[in-house]
Amino acid sequence: IMIGEIRDLETAQIAVQASLTGHMVFSTLHTNDSLSAFTRLIDMGVEPFLVASSVRAVMAQRLVRRLCPACRVPHDPPHAIKTKCEQMRAQFPNLLTGTPQWFEPKGCAQCQHTGYRGRLGIYEVCAVGEDISDAILHQKPQHELQKLARGTGYRTLFEDGLIKAWQGATSIEEVVRVAGQTGIDDA
Repeated sequence: IMIGEIRDLETAQIAVQASLTGHMVFSTLHTNDSLSAFTRLIDMGVEPFLVASSVRAVMAQRLVRRLCPACRVPHDPPHAIKTKCEQMRAQFPNLLTGTPQWFEPKGCAQCQHTGYRGRLGIYEVCAVGEDISDAILHQKPQHELQKLARGTGYRTLFEDGLIKAWQGATSIEEVVRVAGQTGIDDA
């Protein structure tokens, strides 16, 4: 079942009931990140035990501008970004491999002098397993949910964007613009 957007308690309850009766439900919910979806549903009035038993996964997505391959120029990122990448390399060794391809926009005729051409998705996915379900049930704070989600390969929008910047697809500046600086502060 596809529901355009969950904006109120009535729609949320319909989605939860459909899920509990065996239907797979897809919908949108406006939050800043994937983990905030649980709190948002509870704040709407859905009981925590219903959220914990009916939600299987949540995903947040944003679009970043893709660097123009014709004019991008090499870039040396700030120390805080390099430190964050070293932390991430330990966490996601298969995603940050080889030498980083840091670039920044320059601008040319092919990209109308913006330095960017096209868009690229950055994603944050949280699969709800038993641990996370229990944390939702007990309304644990978001930082505890994030800690539990890390065990399942969860990464933030900022971290996914940083991986794409490492690969040369977008710039650090663009990732910070879209995903904020959450994550740099943790470095």
